[in-house]
Amino acid sequence: MAFVDAEHLLLESVLLTGDFYGKRSAEFSACLANLANTIIRLPGRYSEAIDLLNQALNIAKECHGENSAEAARIYTNLGFSDSFSGRVSDASEMLKTAEDIVFENNLDDKEILAVNFSNMSKERYLVGKEAEDDEILAMAESFAFKAVVVAWTSDYVNASIHRVVFLQNLAGILICSSKSREAEKVCREALTLAQKTFPTGHPFIAQVMHNLASTIHCLVISNKDEALLSEAE
Repeated sequence: MAFVDAEHLLLESVLLTGDFYGKRSAEFSACLANLANTIIRLPGRYSEAIDLLNQALNIAKECHGENSAEAARIYTNLGFSDSFSGRVSDASEMLKTAEDIVFENNLDDKEILAVNFSNMSKERYLVGKEAEDDEILAMAESFAFKAVVVAWTSDYVNASIHRVVFLQNLAGILICSSKSREAEKVCREALTLAQKTFPTGHPFIAQVMHNLASTIHCLVISNKDEALLSEAE
């Protein structure tokens, strides 16, 4: 209910902002992005959120420039929205665009910094897993932890969502590094946050539960813990 109430307030804000500043203004772009960031938390609303973010992005480019922090931030939000809707290749493209803007223009933005750490951790994880290289996996774990820390110590709009996503990424790397017990703790923390961040019944909560169950199964296999197996099931 809280998310629905927030949506109604943001819709009113969008209308008022559009009337006052104009529908091609930076203020209107920011309002559209905020509305999208709320809608993405509601089940089955991914396409609507992505449409709003694309509108916000076009306006942000006009107002701030193609390579602005504002544009990069919306590319980042589009990447996460695409990933939630299962469009993995589109998500990767959006996140890469945001990363390129940040590095090429030396931008300082907490949200983009956190996402960059997360992206670097994923890249190192894939390389380390394929090469079975513990040092590269340790680097991936370090980047994943940094992403969590930046999101946890920041108050940007999507910080609460990113905390859940980044904790999930960290847990996956810990499992690959044979640290299932630590991964279980991280997954439990992610589940607690997901239940606070998303409304009841949101598919991302189910995904976090599935990941926790998989992690517990890894522990069962390594420790033969029947109590844990019962919990996972």
